[in-house]
Amino acid sequence: MAPVSQDTGATYIYVGWIAPNYPNGILTGFALYMEGSEVYTGAMMAYNVTGLQVFNTYRFFVRACSRVGCTDSDTVGLTTNQLPPSYVASPKLTVKGTHIISAEWSLPDQLNGLLERFLLFASTSPDNDGEVVYNNSATFLKYDIPDLLAGTVYYVRVMVRMHRIQCGS
Repeated sequence: MAPVSQDTGATYIYVGWIAPNYPNGILTGFALYMEGSEVYTGAMMAYNVTGLQVFNTYRFFVRACSRVGCTDSDTVGLTTNQLPPSYVASPKLTVKGTHIISAEWSLPDQLNGLLERFLLFASTSPDNDGEVVYNNSATFLKYDIPDLLAGTVYYVRVMVRMHRIQCGS
């Protein structure tokens, strides 16, 4: 009887459940609770909970009632989906020598999910991504790009890779 997620989006969870195996009489209705507050009452065994926060876990349980009384399901945690992070700013670049550029970037205002890694790309052309010069799951926000050619213009961009999602500057 515990609730399950039948469909999930970034701001909604379509919650479903089944009737108890051994109800104490004829069931008269169900109530769905989220974080201890009732969000649905009725005879249906599914409800779409909307207006939720991106990539957040909510605790749900179902109360099944008959004329004799009510029984509660186990409480389960259901999580909304991730979205790409908010705006990813271009990295700040500082020349540190004839062959090194320091790139520094910041986290997006909202990650909207699980941060997996940062990737840094360097190119001599503004029209292509170039080579990956930094690929790390550590959450460092600065990297010195070594072994560059003196007198060459480099275009550098950062990509934030979330679990199963990526977004770049």
